[in-house]
Amino acid sequence: MALTGNIVFDGDIIIKKGVTVTLDNATLITTPCTRITLEKGDLSTNGGKLIIKNGTAISSCGTWEGIVVEGIANLGKSGTDKAKHGTLEINSPSGSSTGAGTQNRLNDALTAIRSIDGGNLNIDKIDFNYNDKHIVIEEYTITDHDAVIRNANFGPLQNMRPYTTCTNLLPFYPVSSSAPAMVYIENAGGIEIGTATGANTFKPGNHLNRVDGIVIVDGKKFGRTYSVRLRNSEFDGMIATGLYAKSGEYL
Repeated sequence: MALTGNIVFDGDIIIKKGVTVTLDNATLITTPCTRITLEKGDLSTNGGKLIIKNGTAISSCGTWEGIVVEGIANLGKSGTDKAKHGTLEINSPSGSSTGAGTQNRLNDALTAIRSIDGGNLNIDKIDFNYNDKHIVIEEYTITDHDAVIRNANFGPLQNMRPYTTCTNLLPFYPVSSSAPAMVYIENAGGIEIGTATGANTFKPGNHLNRVDGIVIVDGKKFGRTYSVRLRNSEFDGMIATGLYAKSGEYL
């Protein structure tokens, strides 16, 4: 299924296992508290897949929960197993399509992207602004996560949690850092942030408190080759160290 143009999502959306939805040069407005879930698959069916491409912008008329990518905690990522996890792909390849090469945008969410239990992330050409957290990756210890984040601009955070009236929220990530963080990783490793040809920028803007760019908690606890490989990324205006690690190396 491919969607384009102006779209309104009113209420939670579940992309079921075996289904692929593409948002192509779309402007999507969600109503408050909306959650988009990419459902994990099983041994015979691939997980739900969402492709965001060509300058698609997602925001809310209030505060939405964000995109939740479900994985299968005890299933690896070799061969056909990888597609059994839910998958989020964000890209904007060059070409003649409308919006080709244009950054996509995710704004106004409690957690713009949240991967649980190994949900697949392949993120390229995206701007994040005014989310409570931009990306959370957690709880996948069976093998390397293989998430890739490149050509991303991590803009200002906005502390929405005290103001939201959402009652359907998933349990929130552990508060293992005393400061807000743009990217939060716990109990997961093997994650690429920045590639040789895909630079990321972390620019929190005028934030009243300290802001961490990347927080990593127990990333190598389970023997991953590396927690986060950080390359070609710029930390501009961070009101503290751009990287914060608790337990385990992060480069």
